[in-house]
Amino acid sequence: MTLPDAVSLLDRDRAAFLAAYDALSPAQRSFRPPGGGWTADEVAQHLVKSETGTLTIVQKQAAAGDARRDVGAPDEAQLAELEAFLRSDGRVPMPEGQAPFIAPTEAPDAGWRERLEAFRSDWHALAETMPAGIEHVGLMHHFRAGAITAAGCARFLAAHIDHHARQLERLRQADGFPA
Repeated sequence: MTLPDAVSLLDRDRAAFLAAYDALSPAQRSFRPPGGGWTADEVAQHLVKSETGTLTIVQKQAAAGDARRDVGAPDEAQLAELEAFLRSDGRVPMPEGQAPFIAPTEAPDAGWRERLEAFRSDWHALAETMPAGIEHVGLMHHFRAGAITAAGCARFLAAHIDHHARQLERLRQADGFPA
C-alpha cells in the first residue's frame, strides 16, 4: 500500500472514531466502566498521544534523509499481524514501558479534537513531500511490529483508531452506561 493510500485509510478510520465519539453525551464520554478501563475522553487523549508520537517520529526521520536512524528492515507480515489483531476484538494490557508515552493522564484538553483533525493535513503534507527512495525504509520501530515504513505507520494508526472506535461501542454496552 502506498503512503497516500494508507493516509486515506487513516482519514477514514479517524473520521469514524470522531463520529462515534461525537455521538456520546458529556456524561457518556466521562463514564468509566465497572472494574476500571478508560473513559471515552481518555481514549481520545490516548489516540492524540499515539498519533502525535508516531507522526513526529516519521516526520523527523523523513526530514533527516540519509542521516535518519536505522530502525531495521520492515516486516510486512508482522505489520499485517498487528493490523489484524487491532481490527479484531482482541484486547491486551498496555505494554510495559509504553505508558509514559501513550497512556491517558487526564481528561483531554479543549484542543485535543483540533489536534486530531490537524493530523489529517500533516499526513497529507508528509505524503506529498516524502523523499524519493525511502517508501520501503523502516522509519519507526513499533514494539510489536518491528520496523515500519511511513505507510506502515499510517496503516498501524488506522487500525489502532478502529480498535478504539470499537472500544467506544463496548463502553456503550457496559453496565451502568448513562442513557
